Amino acid sequence: MKIKNKEVIELNNGLIEVAKLSGVKFANGLSRNRTALEEIVKGLADSIKAPEAYIAYKKGAFEIVKEFAAKDKKGQPIVNQIGPGVMSCVPITENIDQANAALAAFDEKSAEIIAARTTQEKGYAELLEQEVEFEPRMIPFSAVPEAITGDQYHKIKAVILDED
Repeated sequence: MKIKNKEVIELNNGLIEVAKLSGVKFANGLSRNRTALEEIVKGLADSIKAPEAYIAYKKGAFEIVKEFAAKDKKGQPIVNQIGPGVMSCVPITENIDQANAALAAFDEKSAEIIAARTTQEKGYAELLEQEVEFEPRMIPFSAVPEAITGDQYHKIKAVILDED
């Protein structure tokens, strides 16, 4: 069957989500489908991985933000973790024009790096819309565990064989 790359990612995530549900036939089908999708998913992940130059750019921009951020009692920037590997600083308004100017100058200096990343992201978006061939290992409906939720079932329905 043909399936879009974005659907491959969604299906793979769904298969991972239900991996802890029990049932030998169900687990066998999950394993075979995850193995079949593994190479495609890895290729997609590799295609969007940020280049070292872009990572260095982001670190440099964050250093500028920290320079103009609110400081704690020890004079250190107040940094908040807002997600895995994602940080933000508490901004201050008194030097906002200076901070914006410094960031604009840094962005201008890094224009080629930013453009390359933008091109990479556009290419990835196009790649997600492309179709690939995927032959699922169908899991009989009777092997689907009772504990599966409607949302989980919906995410993996492409590999469930309706026995009606």
